Amino acid sequence: MCVVIKGDPPMRFHWLKNGQTFLAHGDTTVQTFEDTSIVTFKKVVSTDRGQYTCVATNVAASTNRTSQLIVNVPPQWTVEPKNTTVILGHRVWIDCAA
Repeated sequence: MCVVIKGDPPMRFHWLKNGQTFLAHGDTTVQTFEDTSIVTFKKVVSTDRGQYTCVATNVAASTNRTSQLIVNVPPQWTVEPKNTTVILGHRVWIDCAA
């Protein structure tokens, strides 16, 4: 959420993600009001992580603030350990990878 507490209207807002113009897509929306702009993520995905910058502009000047969105992703198996039978005294490998 980006809220401007001072400044002459009309105020224009736009968002950047990692320094590039951010356009809402999929489950993401941008709402803009007279002095506020809000980015909403209905269902965050790992590619949503990054630096989000709100830019507010009026006839006098432009100002911006940046915040970081950190998305914690749980591990996923690429190789799952499987049940293994081995003869006593023989070598065995039980692999797993995430």
